[in-house]
Amino acid sequence: MAKLPTVSTPLPRDLQQFIQRVRESLDSQGPDAVVTARELIASGLFQFGTSGGGSVVASTPTQVDAPRTPRSVTTSGGLATIVVSWNSVNYSGHAYAEVWAASRTTEQEEADPQENPTLDQAVLVGMTAGTSFSHAVGGAAERWYWVRFINRNGVAGPYNATDGTYGSTSVDPEYVLEVLANALTVSQLSSSLRGTINTTFNQATAPTQKPDGSALVAGDTWYDTDDNNTAYRYTGSDWLNLGLTSLADVNTAITDQVGYCELSITSGGTTTKSVSTANTTQTLCQAAQADSNKPSNYTYAWKNDGAIASEVKTVTTSVGSNTTTIQQQTQSINGLEGQYTVKIDNNGAVAGFGLASTTTGSGNITSEFIVNADRFAIMRGGSDTTAATVPFSVQATQTTINGETVAAGVYMDTALIKNGTITNAKIADLKADKITASLLNTVDFYGNTIAGSTIYLGGTVNYTTDSGGNNIGIASVSSPNATLDTNGATFSVGAFKIDNGSSTAYTPFQVTGGVVYLNTARIQDGTIDFAKISDSIRSTNYSATDNTGWELSKNGDLDLNSATITAGVLQSEDGDFVINLTNGTITISA
Repeated sequence: MAKLPTVSTPLPRDLQQFIQRVRESLDSQGPDAVVTARELIASGLFQFGTSGGGSVVASTPTQVDAPRTPRSVTTSGGLATIVVSWNSVNYSGHAYAEVWAASRTTEQEEADPQENPTLDQAVLVGMTAGTSFSHAVGGAAERWYWVRFINRNGVAGPYNATDGTYGSTSVDPEYVLEVLANALTVSQLSSSLRGTINTTFNQATAPTQKPDGSALVAGDTWYDTDDNNTAYRYTGSDWLNLGLTSLADVNTAITDQVGYCELSITSGGTTTKSVSTANTTQTLCQAAQADSNKPSNYTYAWKNDGAIASEVKTVTTSVGSNTTTIQQQTQSINGLEGQYTVKIDNNGAVAGFGLASTTTGSGNITSEFIVNADRFAIMRGGSDTTAATVPFSVQATQTTINGETVAAGVYMDTALIKNGTITNAKIADLKADKITASLLNTVDFYGNTIAGSTIYLGGTVNYTTDSGGNNIGIASVSSPNATLDTNGATFSVGAFKIDNGSSTAYTPFQVTGGVVYLNTARIQDGTIDFAKISDSIRSTNYSATDNTGWELSKNGDLDLNSATITAGVLQSEDGDFVINLTNGTITISA
């Protein structure tokens, strides 16, 4: 039966729980659930007639053995379904298989170590006459399964295993990417790579904005060329006199100090900490914290219980309103953290790469390598660009190259993947040893063998959907042209033909309107209970002119030009004329 939709509108808690229990009972097809006609057909207990009605299938005289234990029960997880499979049955009189499932309770989840569910927790989730069952459970789900066979006498066999068989669905890759993206965007290394490089000004008056018109930021440096190149550091609100006198296009600063300014950034409930390299003194750090223009989720605090060593190399060129700065920064903090970054700030557009290693509070070491760029690739082949190959390329944004639109994405020339989860795939050519799928949409499907409990040709497919409206399985097929199942083959009236492939579309055999039409038929040996003759039946040597052979006409006349009757009785319908070849008598009654 079709899967019931999830109730999404607010309801009283007791009513919501009641509706959910009803939904689970019907959707899981438990012991008290309604059994559909399709399940009865699959079990061999019911069949449809040509008029659309149905009837109970009479029991067959074949041997019915006691059900045996299911063999080789395995599971295969998709994004939202778990497929349970087992070997073909090895006993006579099999009807169908029951699939039972259970999940961990809260107490079992919280136990140390975690406990697995037992058979007494399992509920019946499906019945099938085939050798596999697809269980729609949603993403990131776990289940333990038990399978047992039922014979045609209704006797149940043993379950496949005492502890059950474990199965789980794959974690949604879209969700994992979201988690990873959130972790990367709030990390110290990511924040450092995205941040613009501090600007160095060489002019006679205090700067009020950057050359590109953007606002000044804490850490910008100004060398007053009208005052012996006295150095000033911008605190975020005003210029602090550092008392230094230096001016260079290439600037290298090496710091080895005790105490540093710690920057904490809170985003999405997560706080990341890093060193504020723009505020190298306690005065600058405190000024940054007091700056009313700083982001509301930024907190600066001076730490004097640690050590920091850093080296910063900066190269800057400015022509008119255009400024490009390249900066290389190496940093070590407290013997626990290290960071190396290379950045290019081209008029506010920042690109670069960085490597970082951080020791967490629990003692674990986490390393990161991040590239901040519109395009990233790995290339080999030397200086000859015509011979160079690009096995791997990342395009961060859609762009146009040589008139061709290149969509954002990861491009791989050749990929070898041992295990992968893909939400949506577009594949031009696929070669696989095994494909396990709960829902397969295809245009062409060919090979040596197609196996399944039910196969449909034509008709309208009705899908089972999840709460988001996504297709997760086939619920039913309406008006199929052909159905192949455990009962045999059923063809729609008016749709079944056998064509001999001739150019004239000659059809030697077809079923139309419930009548079988044979264009030409030859029967080697057969028994006919009842026949209607449209023309006549004659022997191959029949000739009315030569008085040879025999003919049985539609009007009932029998012409025996030459026939031999070896034994038995030949008589008229009313019995008045009898030729008994057994006793050699002829009887004619008045």
